[in-house]
Amino acid sequence: MRAAAKRVCGPLDTRFAGSLSAASDNRACFRNAVARAMRTVESGASNIAAVTSN
Repeated sequence: MRAAAKRVCGPLDTRFAGSLSAASDNRACFRNAVARAMRTVESGASNIAAVTSN
């Protein structure tokens, strides 16, 4: 998930992002992408648990 988020959001390091603002935006994108992916995984896991317990 983290590797995919880095690929989608761009460089997290200021030296590679080109500016402090771009790096900050990329880090925010990265945090949101990872959090969203984790929520998706967690909701999928709860759906699987509900199906298997029936």
